[in-house]
Amino acid sequence: YLVRLAAAGAKSRGVVQSLTHLIIDECHERATDSDLLCLLARRLLRSHPTLRVVLMSATLHSQLFVDYFAASLGRSQVGAPLHVGERRFPLQELFLEEVVQRLGGLPERLRKTAKSLAQQSAASAADGGAVPASVVSGMLELAPWVVRLAAAAAAGEAEEQGGAVLVFVPGMAEIEELADKLPPPTFKVVPIHSKLPFEEQLEAFEAAAPGVTKVVVATNAAESSLTLPDVDAVLDLGLHKQLSYSTALRSAVLRREWVSKASAQQRAGRTARVRPGSVYRLYPRAAWDGFAEHDAPQMCREPLEASVLRLRKVIEGGQPISGTMRELLEPPDPTHVGHALHALAQMGMLQVDTEGRDGDGGEAEPLDPLDIAPLTATGRLASALPLEPQLSRMVALGIRLGCAAEALVIAAGCAQPRSPFRIVSPLVAEPDEYNSLVRAGFYGRLHFDRGMYSEPLSFIALVVELEQTGEKKAADEPADADDDAQPAADAEQPAADGAVAAKRGRGGRSLSARAARFCTGHGIAPKQARQLLSTLATLRAAVRESTRLPASSLELPPGPFPPSGRDGAYRLALLRALLVWARPDALLSACPPPRRSCGAGCAVRLSPELDEGALQRLLPPPAAWAVEQRCCDVVHLASAQEVRATLLPAIEDELLRRRGFDWVFLHGGDGSSRVWARSRRLEEASAELASCVGGPAALSGLVAQSATHTAVPPPEGFLCLALGVLPPDGARALKHFSSRRGIALEQRVACVRLGGSVGSLVCANAPPLCRPPTGAAAALTAESVQMLRLLFGDAMVAKVSPGQAAAAMMLRLEPDLEPDEAVATCGLQPPLTADRPAGVRLLCSMASGYRDRKLRVAQPAPADGPAAPPPMVVKLDAPEGLDWRWRADGRECKALLQRHSIPRLALPPHGLPMFAVGTSLLFLGEEGKLVAVEGVTLLPPGPEWL
Repeated sequence: YLVRLAAAGAKSRGVVQSLTHLIIDECHERATDSDLLCLLARRLLRSHPTLRVVLMSATLHSQLFVDYFAASLGRSQVGAPLHVGERRFPLQELFLEEVVQRLGGLPERLRKTAKSLAQQSAASAADGGAVPASVVSGMLELAPWVVRLAAAAAAGEAEEQGGAVLVFVPGMAEIEELADKLPPPTFKVVPIHSKLPFEEQLEAFEAAAPGVTKVVVATNAAESSLTLPDVDAVLDLGLHKQLSYSTALRSAVLRREWVSKASAQQRAGRTARVRPGSVYRLYPRAAWDGFAEHDAPQMCREPLEASVLRLRKVIEGGQPISGTMRELLEPPDPTHVGHALHALAQMGMLQVDTEGRDGDGGEAEPLDPLDIAPLTATGRLASALPLEPQLSRMVALGIRLGCAAEALVIAAGCAQPRSPFRIVSPLVAEPDEYNSLVRAGFYGRLHFDRGMYSEPLSFIALVVELEQTGEKKAADEPADADDDAQPAADAEQPAADGAVAAKRGRGGRSLSARAARFCTGHGIAPKQARQLLSTLATLRAAVRESTRLPASSLELPPGPFPPSGRDGAYRLALLRALLVWARPDALLSACPPPRRSCGAGCAVRLSPELDEGALQRLLPPPAAWAVEQRCCDVVHLASAQEVRATLLPAIEDELLRRRGFDWVFLHGGDGSSRVWARSRRLEEASAELASCVGGPAALSGLVAQSATHTAVPPPEGFLCLALGVLPPDGARALKHFSSRRGIALEQRVACVRLGGSVGSLVCANAPPLCRPPTGAAAALTAESVQMLRLLFGDAMVAKVSPGQAAAAMMLRLEPDLEPDEAVATCGLQPPLTADRPAGVRLLCSMASGYRDRKLRVAQPAPADGPAAPPPMVVKLDAPEGLDWRWRADGRECKALLQRHSIPRLALPPHGLPMFAVGTSLLFLGEEGKLVAVEGVTLLPPGPEWL
């Protein structure tokens, strides 16, 4: 807001003249807005000599700022730096060498680790760039020992005071790993991270119970904005995750780097405030000597599109952008400025023809026209919106396509620093509470997703229902000046400039009681819901002012979203196209798993097995499930009769209707084959089965003729395909398809083979055919014998080989509604794709919160026991979702979707390739081999739609 006010020139002259002081705090962080504000403040001081500008920071590089303002205003107009003294208690600083000396009883292996860590840290700090993973792993091995040392020292000095240890780590992965190494009840780990809800981080201010050491594990979110009076010791890994601009990717890359000396001093200042303290640095003095004095400015580390767009709007026409950039406190690389200009031109925001330009920004001739190019209509709109340029472009496209109301909601949702759905971490919740919160959030996401498999489109459904609670009128009112406190965002989850600007429209008031109940019932954080509505109101007002569009065109139409019928289907297709056109650089692709795996369908295997009470706590209604004993039995037959007139009806009665097999394969003595399959299963596996029978056209013909193959139609919901005699390749493919390397790994499959008077029956993933063995051999149950006689005649002789695959308890989840049933029940659009039951995806979502991807289930305390035993760790035999990849310009890397999101948990059973599009990309690591994608929308299966 201050940047826009200062940049408004004559329009804001009256407001600026009424000001006496402009205070810019935390200047050492060198944020883009603060650097731009310093530039504009220097210009304002020339025309408003009575204005006083005050720069504040605990670790300010004062001489840099003095020289900057003196160069424009003269040295006499810049006051001398003013140091405000403070009374501090003694602070003991220990580097890695001294820390190791104090660690008594340290195993020899860890002493060698410490020695290697010292050498690697010194070399890495001297070289600069990303920190090797081996350095981080070495620090995390030593950290638990140092925490115990710090806790013992604090307890010895002030036993009655309690006390805490504050540990600075680079990101969430390190928080989770350290929490695993400091188990309760000796330690109470409290995480501080921008991804976590602010309310859950308030536990850091509470005292720990007697005999328990509170360990606050934080990123640089706690570096300057957090003061904990009971912190006696700070453990500093000297690392943070920071954005760096990659010229090759033309994008920001989030990587692990060493902090500056100024930041390290800020971290040390978190202790010794109310009593003596200590700081334990897990890096040697040689590494400290290689640290930069201060952090590099954000302007030099991130893409410049938003900054260039903002400056292009406010500086005088014809004035080069590059010249203004050179006036900054520390100007960015001219190449980065050129990349930003070309990117804006490609988005249609600058009035310059870019045909034939390579866009490298390295030569003066192709850059000059862009450097002075005025804004297009799209550019003027984008400069008026508190959004990232890509989101502003999506709003402009939405206006041109007649879906401005939906585009504004999507932009408002994607600009939020946090998801409106409540974020929960197992680090701050007990297992049952964590599972309950994940469950509420999952069903809330399902409710608003409605089979669209899209985070952005679910924002529209959410806003429609929120506005129906009466919140729209309150959101349109002016926001209060005060606001709830928010933790500082760290580099692990960088907030867009537009998201920060959008906070200006956020009110401090709470939601109505009705809306709050609505949010609680759907796993939504009320504060984030209120912020979403306020941001949307701000965007609507800005678009109305910039475009003079009628207010009605920016309001969502009445009724549910998505609408039913053809109009609703067209609207969804249009919005998916809008998302693709707005971010063609954020397309993702995924291939189906290489083979069918357990947990890809309706059943999952849990190990160890859970009793019914634990399952009811884990999966209460509306989840519908049943526990089944499954195994794979092989029955060898002699004196069997192949009488088709009785065999075929018996298969349908005994194997399909009574025993519920999904597939039955019959291989007769004449070499012919016949398949019964549930219609849904056949559709899911159509691609694999088509390869066995001669292609999709041949399979379609068999399906069309299926009603004529038997005198009596197959059971309802099944198809019967008479395959005839297959060629050798087809027979081998069908055998593989029906085996445990294919569909029999997870689905219920029966395979009957007959040849003369001998044969076999294989039952996979079915209840046992024999009773538990009491002697040397197992015996068939009476029910199994009766079934075999109906199939193969009374004279048959059977011998069973039980347990070819280990018997296991399987948790079978009821499938979701079929597409036609969903439309008939909900009256909306059919789901985008078939998928696993919601219960299977819910279990995968619960497990995804833990580093080992395993469930935690609380165990009740024994009646005569003092405390409950530790939670049970349960392995979930189910894949979390598809393997998504990002590809562009000959590069490819793995894509990471947001945890707990519906698109991340999707695992369609068909064999078609899947595509998706995101609303933001963030590359991770030194070479950008991973990319975090937010705001993901799945596209219709297969390549045709895209």
